[in-house]
Amino acid sequence: MRFGISTRLAVASLAAMALLGVSACGKKDTAKPAASGSPEVASSGTAETVTPTTRASSTTGTIPGSATGDTVQWAVTATATTSYGTHPGDSWAASQAVGPPDVTADDAAAECGDIGQAWASASRDTVDTLTLGYAAAVIPTGVNVRETYNPGAIVKVVVSGPDGQSKTVYQGQPTKESTCPTFFVVKITGVDFPVNSVAVTVDQTQVQSWAEIDAVQLVGNLPNGGSPGSTGSTSTSSRSTSTTTSLAP
Repeated sequence: MRFGISTRLAVASLAAMALLGVSACGKKDTAKPAASGSPEVASSGTAETVTPTTRASSTTGTIPGSATGDTVQWAVTATATTSYGTHPGDSWAASQAVGPPDVTADDAAAECGDIGQAWASASRDTVDTLTLGYAAAVIPTGVNVRETYNPGAIVKVVVSGPDGQSKTVYQGQPTKESTCPTFFVVKITGVDFPVNSVAVTVDQTQVQSWAEIDAVQLVGNLPNGGSPGSTGSTSTSSRSTSTTTSLAP
């Protein structure tokens, strides 16, 4: 079958537009990976916002405004209500949030983007939860979430322990942040039970694009006078942090 010049040009134009649409967002909107992992840990009481929460610019040594404790650790397991990557090790799978931050580059600006070494939900306009597990149960003093794409979508952070206790330690509204990548820093007070799980909920309905999480750090103190130690590091690169901005809950 032969096509006229105008027809061939129209087909070529449509193909080019489709390619541009894919490259612009970094993912195909039509892809709908199957849900995997566990749903959000339920809070045992009324949600509350505790102590000031700050957002720090960052690929950094120390995390400004973060809590202190004798044990600082990155997650050893991760599940999510949905993930763009369907298998462990896939780009944007929940497993990408395990361990210390690995969305790194020589240029800090290059660490903000639709990058497969971070977790992303299956769709870009949903409310989803990433749940992290840690090797040591600690009395928590803080949680530090490294956001590497569309920061500002975190609306809830819940901590829970091996005995089934849980508490909402942050709840707020989604906001679009200009600083990227960032650490979303939550200081925790009033949780007196050991915690080895953190659930982070993101609301992407406002931004209509993926809110990606590279890593989540749990800071706290070992209960009952346990031996101090560190199963992680607060350092993610040799660059120093430049700014800290207050974030209203």
